[in-house]
Amino acid sequence: MDPANQKQTELPHTINDLEEPANRGLQMRFASVPPRTKMVCAFLLGTGTLFSLLPSVSKFFTMAPGRVLPPNFYIWTVFTSGFIEPNIITAFFNAFFLFAAGGRLESIWGAVEFIRFLSITNVLTSVSTFFFMMLAFPFSNPDKWMYAQFSGFSAAVAGIAVANKQLFPEASLGFTESPFFGLRAKHLPFILIFFNTLPFFFMLPFHNLLYTLFGILISWTYLRFYQVRVLDGTNKVVGDLNDSFNFSSFFPDRIAPFVQILGNTVYSILKTCNCCRTAELSHENLTNRSHNTDNDAERRRAKALKSLDQRLQLQQEFTIQPGHHTQTPTATEE
Repeated sequence: MDPANQKQTELPHTINDLEEPANRGLQMRFASVPPRTKMVCAFLLGTGTLFSLLPSVSKFFTMAPGRVLPPNFYIWTVFTSGFIEPNIITAFFNAFFLFAAGGRLESIWGAVEFIRFLSITNVLTSVSTFFFMMLAFPFSNPDKWMYAQFSGFSAAVAGIAVANKQLFPEASLGFTESPFFGLRAKHLPFILIFFNTLPFFFMLPFHNLLYTLFGILISWTYLRFYQVRVLDGTNKVVGDLNDSFNFSSFFPDRIAPFVQILGNTVYSILKTCNCCRTAELSHENLTNRSHNTDNDAERRRAKALKSLDQRLQLQQEFTIQPGHHTQTPTATEE
């Protein structure tokens, strides 16, 4: 056979050999994402597409502080705004972030706790934003502030970033391993704040900035003081009092002492109101917990590694091509 013709016949086979592992990798990645995460991603993309085509309908689901009050009384928007994407572009980016970073949270926590976490973060962020706008009303333009439409999954995205910082602080974001771009999960909250602050300096709408800031603060408060985790199948631990999960740990070292004032203030308010379950633990429980902090961290790392091992095993199963079998060479008689 002519060598040129032989190369032409082998070329499609070579391309298929390159495409098949990539396709199997995508299939493995999609199969490893839990179902509730897929459902939320699909819902975000669906609402983003719908409100891009019918923007006039969005006012019935997005929160405008002026319409929550009488005579409109759109109170339900406080609950719906955090799950509604106003356009397909933001829906795509938030769905991609949820798909990439939220699935492993559902794998570790379970579907019920995962949905509870997203709901608490979104709803309380909308409530906090509403009261913030009420307080800013005397010092602002009423039409600009009171009837600005707040919506989007930004608060939940910020909460997912906080949870990844808690569970996988040293996990690489996958951009590159160079020292300059070696971004890790512990940097995610500050990165979100930085990019959402940029529109504020250019006099552009800063709705996502409020949702991101409140999302980080509320999700951290829940994970720090309220989330109930089961250890060894029986022992329950409330919150996460590790020093590595201080609120100041989300920010660079130079501004961390100033940010820690906010974290201490939140703790003091919760303790004063007697609504912080972690503060109500007995001295004996706190002592035992301090001895078990390292064991708790090791259990979480082991559970995370087990989840990753299952994904790698699933990837290996997809890598095996049907119809290809390795044959053990047999010895020949001399």
